[in-house]
Amino acid sequence: MFDVAQLQTVRSRQDGFALPVVLAVTMTLFLLLTAAVSSLSDNRDDTMWQWEMTQAQYAAETGIARIQTMLAERRTVPETLSFNWDGTKVQVRGQPGPSGYWNVTAVGERKNGVVQTVRAVLENRRWTIVRWERLPTSSTR
Repeated sequence: MFDVAQLQTVRSRQDGFALPVVLAVTMTLFLLLTAAVSSLSDNRDDTMWQWEMTQAQYAAETGIARIQTMLAERRTVPETLSFNWDGTKVQVRGQPGPSGYWNVTAVGERKNGVVQTVRAVLENRRWTIVRWERLPTSSTR
């Protein structure tokens, strides 16, 4: 049947083969796990930045709405209106433009440095927005 010497020769050729295989599999799993964790972290950072940008935009739009309200109620509009809205510092500037239109620029700045600027042109009868634009977001990130 089988010769014991032949079995020992086959076995001795296979000794030490398991360790490199285990190390290769372990390294591959480690690299896959590291890539997955890195991807999740990047996605989380991007999502938080988008949320901050949206909050800054909402705050700036709130500033434009405050100017609309002041104009509709025929109140005096200050040269610069500053306030805090839900953790966002807002500065709004409104000034009369040609043909009775009003040009309004509002800037919302979050604590982490995300800045969103919104511009609007208001007509002078009902103070509705006839033109609206969001300028590119800036950040210190």
